[in-house]
Amino acid sequence: NAYLGMANLQIKAGDDSGATATYERLLQVAPGNAQAYEALANLSSQQEDYQQALTYLNQGLQVNPKQDRLYLQSASLQLLLNNSTAAEENLRRALSLNPDNAEANYQMGYLLYQANDREAALTHLLKAVQNNPDLVAAHALLGELLLERQQYLRAAVSYRKVAEANPNDPDILYNLGLALWGQGLSPQARSNIELAILFYERQGDEAGADRARELINLMSQN
Repeated sequence: NAYLGMANLQIKAGDDSGATATYERLLQVAPGNAQAYEALANLSSQQEDYQQALTYLNQGLQVNPKQDRLYLQSASLQLLLNNSTAAEENLRRALSLNPDNAEANYQMGYLLYQANDREAALTHLLKAVQNNPDLVAAHALLGELLLERQQYLRAAVSYRKVAEANPNDPDILYNLGLALWGQGLSPQARSNIELAILFYERQGDEAGADRARELINLMSQN
């Protein structure tokens, strides 16, 4: 599509207003183009005009009621605006159209976790990483839930995935250490906890470093 190509070039050149005008011209000749609504919402979001972004998405859904990506994008904005009720409604619609949508399952899992519905959150998070094993945010929350359930092996698998993407995150290293210790892998657990202490100290987080040192002491007693 010539309009889409032109808009992409304008975005690369930093001409967001020109790209917006191009997408709007495209919608005049092809009012059902979901990609244009999605792109317009992205441009508005980058300018922190979230209400305008939602307006574009709502317009897109009026002519494309079966586009799960538009519902998902709308849900993401509603979460940003702390409107969890509207976000959940959009996520349910997205998942009714595409139950395997990994990002939608992650966001639904996050909402349910916030609502303290751990069982339902776990179901969605497992589905999220099943359909996208590289979805780091889902692994991070999944690891926490599995750690709570003392499913240490599965928790370690998720935390390793997160640690690969965020090797300097002390909280992840600490939790990975807990998961490894739960499996009886004390040397590996200690190595991760000691590394967590190093990064806590670099960040000036003495409370985190002290918590990790206490765990090291507890491990030494067993």
